[in-house]
Amino acid sequence: MRDKIYKFAETYLMTLEIRKWKPEDAEQFVQLTSEWGYETTLEKTREQLKRIGELDNAKVFVAETDGKVVGRILVAEHITLGSEPFAEVLGLVVSQNFRQKGIGSALIERAKDWSREKGFKVMRLRANTKREVANRFYPKIGFALEKMQNVYEIRL
Repeated sequence: MRDKIYKFAETYLMTLEIRKWKPEDAEQFVQLTSEWGYETTLEKTREQLKRIGELDNAKVFVAETDGKVVGRILVAEHITLGSEPFAEVLGLVVSQNFRQKGIGSALIERAKDWSREKGFKVMRLRANTKREVANRFYPKIGFALEKMQNVYEIRL
C-alpha cells in the first residue's frame, strides 16, 4: 500500500511534511537523539534503522521542513498475553527549535493512522516522569494516564 504524504502548511510560516524515514535521514536522527538526552553514533543509528526497516510491525516517520528533519516518531506493535495487541510509541522527539509548533501532534496523528491501518484499537506510550513538558502535552492531545510503573533492567 502506498504511503500517504502528510502535509501541514502555514501554521507557523512553514510547510511541514510527515513521511516515512529514508536512509539519508540517519545523520539528523543522531542530532535529534542527542537533543532527546541520549547519545548515539551514526553507525548505531543506521544499524537500528536497518533492523526497524526489516520489521512489518514497526514504522519510523519523520517531520521535515525546508529539507531538514525536525522530528521523528517510532511506533510498533506490542504483544502481551494479558491484553489485545496494541500500538506503542517507542520514541517521539522534536528538535528544540521547533517545539510547540504542532509537529509532535502531527507525528502522533501519523502514528495513529498507521496504527489504525494495522488494525490496532489502542495506542500507548510511556513518558519519563522527569519530562514535565511531555507529561503535560500527551493529555492535551487525547492520551489518558492509565498507570504508573517502575522499569527494571539487567545488563546481559
